[in-house]
Amino acid sequence: VAVLAGAPSAAPWSVLHESDGVTRFYAGTFKLELFGCDTGMYRDNLRSGRPSLWIALRSSDAPPGVVLHLVTADPFEGESLTEAGPDIIEAVPMPIELQQWL
Repeated sequence: VAVLAGAPSAAPWSVLHESDGVTRFYAGTFKLELFGCDTGMYRDNLRSGRPSLWIALRSSDAPPGVVLHLVTADPFEGESLTEAGPDIIEAVPMPIELQQWL
């Protein structure tokens, strides 16, 4: 799982790369929403030494069986997503372009 700084010209769930038995798919675009009340959390994330985004994939009846459900830059929200539920949650490095924008 990774976040791309720009959207490729590919349809969701297109194969981006294959090597050594690993296939990387493009899950689609997602609008990252930021809230003023969470400014401190974003700042802490950027200062952490490993700025991250948390990605949530949710089961779906439609192929390929999962859908991009949520992307957040709030570490508190990201960690709370891992506590319960069937979603697949992954913390991934925040692209430098997004760090500079944030």
